[in-house]
Amino acid sequence: MVVDPIRREPVLPGGHLKWRETPEHAVVREVSEETGYNVEIRSLLGVFSGEETTGEPGVVRVVYTAAITGGSLQPSPEGKPVWLRLDAIDGTRDAAIVRVAAQLTGSSR
Repeated sequence: MVVDPIRREPVLPGGHLKWRETPEHAVVREVSEETGYNVEIRSLLGVFSGEETTGEPGVVRVVYTAAITGGSLQPSPEGKPVWLRLDAIDGTRDAAIVRVAAQLTGSSR
């Protein structure tokens, strides 16, 4: 998660696609820009829309699972990256998506 300096809460790394950029390339780029980690995509976790799962109306989030392959955790203008327990994200914008990810991947932390 990245603690967003504007929202003042942890959010998933992410952003907008650049012109002609694939969602997969955008994931790798955004995670690197926002956390300092290099990642390799493992699978598509899901496509989420609607305010109840994305926290915002009119937003679609394409979420992937990935493995860290290098880099080091470092802050960016987008915020401070942090590792958090599941119970620490309750009430945040991306809590519903993280909970779905935890269920689908069998993670409880």
